[in-house]
Amino acid sequence: IRWIAGVRYMLVDEKFQFATDRDSIVFGDNPDEELFYDIDVANHLVGGQIGCRIDRACMRRFSLHSDTKLGIFANHIRHHQFFGGANGAATVNDVGGPFNGQAYQIWSTKQDISMIAELDLGIDFMFNLQWSTGFGYRAVGVTGAALSTDQIPRFFEYLDGARKINSTGSILLQGAYWQAEYVW
Repeated sequence: IRWIAGVRYMLVDEKFQFATDRDSIVFGDNPDEELFYDIDVANHLVGGQIGCRIDRACMRRFSLHSDTKLGIFANHIRHHQFFGGANGAATVNDVGGPFNGQAYQIWSTKQDISMIAELDLGIDFMFNLQWSTGFGYRAVGVTGAALSTDQIPRFFEYLDGARKINSTGSILLQGAYWQAEYVW
């Protein structure tokens, strides 16, 4: 049994783009006819985590392992939205509205709290005292993340609403892995 405590950094950088062309299905042939809606969101998570790894020898050279980690993180979120094309940013056309005539180019930031949990299960094989290999399955869950599609505003003409960052998203990353280790 091994206990761990430490600091972890994780970057979740996500982009979304919706593109449309008035006259064709080919982009780049007539940029004046094309319109793009872009969202770029970056979550910079820094925080402390604790965890435990348990190794259980099955036979002389084989062992099973289980690893769990849990942490609380400060999440610095950067958010950018752009609506426009080759002629620049589109402008809000809402006569009498507070944002009429303003360009749809938005930058905003937010500080929030997120959590990361990790579970790792696998099997290891030791060739000799220095070399070992193994494979396993790992799942990492993140809560409190700002995802790009969660930033699409309900009303595009209300720029203050589009500036507000929604950081209630969750992510689950999972998959198998193979590892090799040399100890000197």
